[in-house]
Formats: sequence, structure tokens, C-alpha cells
Amino acid sequence: MVSSQMIMKKFVSAETLNRYINEIAVKYNLPNTFKTAMIGQVYKMQEIYGDKIPRADFLELFGKQQAALKTGYRVQPVDIEEFLLGREYLNVSNTIRPKILEELINIFGSKNNCYEVVLTGGLRIGKTYLACCAFAYHVYKLSCLYSPQIHYELAPGSEIVFIMQSVKEIKAVRNFQEFKGMVTASDLFFNNHFH
Repeated sequence: MVSSQMIMKKFVSAETLNRYINEIAVKYNLPNTFKTAMIGQVYKMQEIYGDKIPRADFLELFGKQQAALKTGYRVQPVDIEEFLLGREYLNVSNTIRPKILEELINIFGSKNNCYEVVLTGGLRIGKTYLACCAFAYHVYKLSCLYSPQIHYELAPGSEIVFIMQSVKEIKAVRNFQEFKGMVTASDLFFNNHFH
């Protein structure tokens, strides 16, 4: 049993840790994504420490990874209303129209089962503004995950791409500039290196 060997030692080999992870994964029926993530972390730790990995560092990381299994989030994201209006988030309380706020709350509300939104209406009613707010919220929520790739069952290092498009290039550029201006003005995005 690897568990008893690990408890007594201050430093543990990568091989012992990998066996421990496999034992725990089987014993508690943990998903393969967890096992894969932890084994990947062991290899990273081995690159840093060599074959004598501090047990305490591994156990701390293991605990954080187990916590991530509960929700997938390292930080629980705030709801859409707090994200939009909060000073430490997007902080658009002075510019968002009440109807746009209401629709975003409907889209991202407690049911959160909206997979596609079709925006229609005349010029300057706020379609692009709503889309930029939704876009920013998706990027924020992604940043709260421990590992977006593991959460979405992608290969490690896979890119996750957000696309903003329009029929005409000039409109797509203008839409992106509006989004960029919105997030650049936000402390959340500016201070957390989202550029």
C-alpha cells in the first residue's frame, strides 16, 4: 500500500506519487480527468524538484485539485449581475441600459440553460453592447476554472478561442474595439493580465 509509505516520508519519488494517485482514483472512483491532471502535476513537480518531491507540496496540490472536482472552479464566479455592476469586475453600472441588464440576467440566470442567443432589432439598440458584456462574462468564468482544458475535456495546452465576427470586416473591427474598450477599462481584466 503506497499510502502508508507516503505518510512517513518528507520527500517522495514521482513513481510513488503516481502509484498513490492511481490507488486513490480507483478507491474513490475519481474521473480520469482528475487522474490525468494529477499525474501531469507530478511530472511538473519532478521538473522542479527532481525525484525528491516534497510530500507537503504534493498534498497541498492534491487537496486543491480535489476541491476543483466539486465545481471545476478554483474561484467560484460571481453571478452576471454582480459581474456587470460590481466595481471590481466589469463596472458598467453607469452605461448599461436596464433592459440589457434584464436580458443578460435572463440569459445567465439561475437556470443557465441558454446555449444560443439571437439578437435582432434596429440600429443602436444595444445588440453589440449586450454581446460584449456576455463575451466578457464568458472569458471571466473561464478564468475562474482550475483548468479550462480539463473542464471541457480538451488536450492539455489546447487553445480555447472566442470568435467575434460580422458580415462586414469594418463592423467586426468596430465590435472588437468596443469589447476591447470595455475590458480595458475594467480593473478585473487590466489587473489580471487579460491582454
